[in-house]
Amino acid sequence: MTGLSDLMNIRYWLTPNPGQLSDQTALLFAVIFGLFIVFKILLRSMGRQYIVSLSRYHKEFVYRLERMSLTMGVLGFVWLFFAYEIIPFFSGRYWFVVWVLGVIVWAYYIFYYIRFEVPQRVGRDREREYARKYLPRKGKR
Repeated sequence: MTGLSDLMNIRYWLTPNPGQLSDQTALLFAVIFGLFIVFKILLRSMGRQYIVSLSRYHKEFVYRLERMSLTMGVLGFVWLFFAYEIIPFFSGRYWFVVWVLGVIVWAYYIFYYIRFEVPQRVGRDREREYARKYLPRKGKR
């Protein structure tokens, strides 16, 4: 059994052949990765009802969340397969650390998009719409 002191040891995470996953650990990982895929399915099914009323930037936010959820869920299951089958190099615990870092970085970029880029783009669109109001248009002759 792994103690908390083992989790804080760098050698624990960088072991190239960590050995067989216990059934409980494999089930825990399967649930975590499955939740990512279920989240993607929920976003897609609920999104179809509510996405019509969203702006194009908020639709893009939902699509980015969907892509992240599906990609990280599938990559997690691929790593779980390698870890369960004890395939050298690919079953290392460091791949889980890489996976977690990937989720954190991807979530940060999604947060950055919705928090900083969307308000900027909405403001730019309002300015363009305001300026377009005074520009000549093609009219009927």
